[in-house]
Amino acid sequence: MNWYLSGFEFWSVVVGVCVAIVLGLTLLAQLRSSRKQIASLLQEKDIVFNFVYDIAEVFADADSVDLTALLKRVLSYAVRTAKAGCGALYLLEPDGETLRAQSVSGVFPPIVDGIDEAGISRAFSRVRYIEKAVRHQEARWGEGLVGRTAALNTAILVEDADRDSRLPQFDQEFLHVHSILLVPMRFRHEVLGVLAVVNRVDGMPFIQSDQNLLQALVDHAAVSIHYAKFSAALEEKQKLDRDLGIATKIQTSLLPKEIPEIEGVELAAFSVPAQAIGGDYYDFVQIDKEHLGIAIADVSGKGVSGALVMTNCRSVLKAKAPGCLSPADVLMSMNDILSRELSDDMFITMLYMIWNTRTYA
Repeated sequence: MNWYLSGFEFWSVVVGVCVAIVLGLTLLAQLRSSRKQIASLLQEKDIVFNFVYDIAEVFADADSVDLTALLKRVLSYAVRTAKAGCGALYLLEPDGETLRAQSVSGVFPPIVDGIDEAGISRAFSRVRYIEKAVRHQEARWGEGLVGRTAALNTAILVEDADRDSRLPQFDQEFLHVHSILLVPMRFRHEVLGVLAVVNRVDGMPFIQSDQNLLQALVDHAAVSIHYAKFSAALEEKQKLDRDLGIATKIQTSLLPKEIPEIEGVELAAFSVPAQAIGGDYYDFVQIDKEHLGIAIADVSGKGVSGALVMTNCRSVLKAKAPGCLSPADVLMSMNDILSRELSDDMFITMLYMIWNTRTYA
């Protein structure tokens, strides 16, 4: 059999072989790319899983959650995951308009309002001076990178910070921002705060995969932070309830424990404040052997303020009533003393009478 190829056939074979090689290399490159994507996704999955497990330990190891420790742990994990040089976690204040850094990791530059760099050289500790400045600054909703991240409820990635006018410029090299990534912390479409990381440690800018991974971490962290804040508020309420319970007992102890027994007269008294404590007051004062002072008073307002004024009123009455047989003199004396201490929006309505236990008059 004769094997003979014409020039056209030969080059056709060569072209076919080359096309096959190119296709093979393309498929190999795609396979390697797919393997990298799969490996990256698996790595992100492991990171998120470990993060969720790590945060869950905060709730499992303690009866009450330390919000400050939780924020520090979240930020530390985010900085390591993004391979960032530093980071800060801003939470929305109760006014709904202000964001303030509640946790700082590394030497995070004060990106909200800049800083007096002359003061850095005079500071005893540059790191503490800068961190104090970062924590002190307030980011307004919708303003600057932090405020806009919160208002837009979307991440902001700045690969080349030198070209972004929204970032302050610093002469100090260790404060220079090369790349920055900010992601919103949200719970059920409600923005709780913003997490920001600055400058990858490998010198490369942050990329989209960093944003995706950090957003996933922050979304998981937002659930824990939301319930930690709720837990802290509940614990504070329980503490307040305990304090009010003690105050109620103290106020009750200031009212007469026994009603004086007077022949021919029936006396009864009962007081239940509208709140845990209040400004209602009644008392009996033994003026002398034959005279009993009876006082009924109501302090304007309720709650703690009314109770405090009531206590003061009781003290003055106990000091002025004994030995004085004129109700008018007692009330005028009390008025002179208490009026100087009461605010303009507070007053005391008081009935005071003296009962003669011998003549029943």
